[in-house]
Amino acid sequence: MIKQQSISSSKTYRIITGLLVLIILSVNVQSQTTIRVPKSNYKFDGLKLKRTTQSKHPKVGLVLSGGGARGLAQIGVLRALEKHNIPIDFIVGNSMGSVIGGLYASGYSTAELESIATYTNWDEVLSFTEGTKRTELFIGQKRADDIGFLTIRFDGLQPIIPSSVSSGQRLINYFMNLTLQSLYHPDSTFDDLKIPFRAVAVDLIKGKRTIIDRGSLAEAMRSSITVPLLYTPLERDSMALVDGGLISNIPVDVAVSTGCDIIIAVNSTSGLRRADQMTAPWEVADQIMTIIMQQPNERQLQCADVVIVPETGERLVDDFSGIDSLIIAGEQATTQYLNKIILNT
Repeated sequence: MIKQQSISSSKTYRIITGLLVLIILSVNVQSQTTIRVPKSNYKFDGLKLKRTTQSKHPKVGLVLSGGGARGLAQIGVLRALEKHNIPIDFIVGNSMGSVIGGLYASGYSTAELESIATYTNWDEVLSFTEGTKRTELFIGQKRADDIGFLTIRFDGLQPIIPSSVSSGQRLINYFMNLTLQSLYHPDSTFDDLKIPFRAVAVDLIKGKRTIIDRGSLAEAMRSSITVPLLYTPLERDSMALVDGGLISNIPVDVAVSTGCDIIIAVNSTSGLRRADQMTAPWEVADQIMTIIMQQPNERQLQCADVVIVPETGERLVDDFSGIDSLIIAGEQATTQYLNKIILNT
């Protein structure tokens, strides 16, 4: 009887011991599988894991230029690249190129961009007037609004000359509305967007180019598209930011500096105006900008692997009619270079 109890106790001890071993092994295996990650795909920066997997294809950078209405042809370029599954790993834009590139990088599809471009009342968005729409004013208010295009205030007997025609409030409101509805929003930098993005502007205070890579995406686009004298510079971090085209309207070197292997540049800039096309101050300002940009543009384009030039004819930068034809022109121009792009990527 004593012997049987001893055997039974021994069996019970072995069973309990075995169960404890299995539990310990199970916990150990589980703890290992929950924290184990491939070393080739991630790195630990002290706070969190970050993906480090290298892209299987060369890094493709897309450079979008200014050009006002002509810049809308760049939507067609994006559409063609999408159709042929050509990846875009980085976007840098100036002026209208920063608007198209910024919205695309934040998650807007090409179909959505086409809809935005087509149905936006560009005359209203780019208007030099502020506040309430003219159609919503009473007759008396309209007359008061027609008294003068510019209002000059006085400090005693000293006139205060405005630095620009418009404060650009309509522009920033427009961009704010679009970026709030986008799928991706920057956390710390514009690298947090669907596609890493940079906008180019110029600081009027120091006379230097500024590459905007963080902060408000709406303000970045507003800075980059601000034509000097027509719209008030956007003040940011003690800078007064305006259109980056003053220094480089096609910022290919920015894509080069980020390590892009293949650089596709889109040149939608316009040629010089004729004499009969310079009757208003802003038309003269546009002509001056075009002259300033010519040589820097040529130098930048030499650094690109592929240069796409949409056929937009003599369309002026402020001609927003027939936008669908602009987009088609961008798509058609891109298809001419597909073999070269695909070969490189």
